[in-house]
Amino acid sequence: MEVLVKERASFSLIGKFFPTSLATQNPMEWWKALRIAAKQQGYLQIDGSYSLQKYPNHYFEAFSPMNHFEYAPAIPLETGLPTLEGWDTLTIEGGLFAVFVHRGTAETFPQTMGAFFGQWLPQSHYELDDRIHFCFMPPGYQLNDPQGEEEIWIPIRSRK
Repeated sequence: MEVLVKERASFSLIGKFFPTSLATQNPMEWWKALRIAAKQQGYLQIDGSYSLQKYPNHYFEAFSPMNHFEYAPAIPLETGLPTLEGWDTLTIEGGLFAVFVHRGTAETFPQTMGAFFGQWLPQSHYELDDRIHFCFMPPGYQLNDPQGEEEIWIPIRSRK
């Protein structure tokens, strides 16, 4: 697994956080609602999309698929267009991130994350930071495409 450490400035997106857990999440209806609202407001959605995860403190210390967190489908703000009715402007706080690519379908995503959390992070000089995690899906990304690629951005800080 190739992981790069990158500094990124704060940036804003349009989306909305929904409470969920890994065992109960069904983000497809949230994505559909966002895409319909964006299309109605004239958003072209050519700059890709983002899935955001906001985890409570200690979420990863006693991991369970039933642990609750917040998930947001999001798209970039487009210059000159209004924000979407019923959706929020979400700001991603800048800082250091571990960045890597997941290749494959949603079914293989847990293996990618397992490699990051089980191997790379413990062996690095970093620890998780308490900021929003996000995935960037490029234009044309298909969830169940075995050749699909998405960038994973995990907030980190130097180990104390």
